[in-house]
Amino acid sequence: MMSPYAGIVEMESRLRLKINDWELGAELDCACSAALEAGAIALRAFTSRDFEVEEKAGGLGPVTTADLEANAAICEALAHRFPDDAIIAEESVPAGDEGRRRWFVDPIDGTREFAAGRREFAVMIGLCVDGVPVVGVVTQPATRAIVIAHAGHGAFSAFVDTHELASARTRGDSLRGTSVLGSERNPIDWSAQDWQQLRVSTVCKPSKATLMRSRSSPSKRVDRLVQLLEIPNQRSMGSLGLKIVEIASGRADLYCNFKGKASQWDIAGPQAILEAAGGRMTTARGEPLLYAARPTPLSEGVVASNSLLHDAILAAVT
Repeated sequence: MMSPYAGIVEMESRLRLKINDWELGAELDCACSAALEAGAIALRAFTSRDFEVEEKAGGLGPVTTADLEANAAICEALAHRFPDDAIIAEESVPAGDEGRRRWFVDPIDGTREFAAGRREFAVMIGLCVDGVPVVGVVTQPATRAIVIAHAGHGAFSAFVDTHELASARTRGDSLRGTSVLGSERNPIDWSAQDWQQLRVSTVCKPSKATLMRSRSSPSKRVDRLVQLLEIPNQRSMGSLGLKIVEIASGRADLYCNFKGKASQWDIAGPQAILEAAGGRMTTARGEPLLYAARPTPLSEGVVASNSLLHDAILAAVT
């Protein structure tokens, strides 16, 4: 049975995506491949515990040698494939022209969890065109999950064997040039994966909602919001991106970050995924999130929801 979306074939509730045939398909293909390679780097270090950790200046949190290696792999792949695009990554200085197309990269989102031996970390890549997130990828290497989004087609999830990629990386193979990860001449056949389309929940009352919370950063403002709106269910998790994926998949309904420390690389990929699944993400004032060529902390905070709850949340926090 054919899906109403071009380039998607539905097979018994699972989908075969012909990503390479889509507009911006080359961009999504490259982002997926780069995220999987970075995930293999992270998984190898996570499994072996062979990495070093240090604190960033200015209280910006920890960074590991795995963050730096994954960051370099992603930026190299994007710059090679799209040399005219700007690349804004957490662990390197911004590169490229300040044009219409900007990539935002978080090589390991949830570094605290990664360093502590918890599986709640992710690799995140987002492409913004004219300030709008149009392509997003979030992978969770420890569970083999990959979640992707394309503004014209939707949000989807699958499981890819990153353990094989990690093994290849340990052997010293160059993944970008092999059939393991794909290349421009030998792209990955994404249609061979079993994809499931993501859709947000239909919960429309805060009194029935599930709120995602940070595992490592308690928030009294979130506590007050929970009491005010009588939100009954709360779940704690590392990685901002993984929390947004929970909302996009309908397993949770909202998330609020009032710390003012998140940056554009924390939200570009997740926003593309959430909105492609029918959700909404804004500042805590209800304003659009901005994606400048020089990243700045999102001082006004971030609110993400299944869309139906968004106005009620904004009314309670503004």
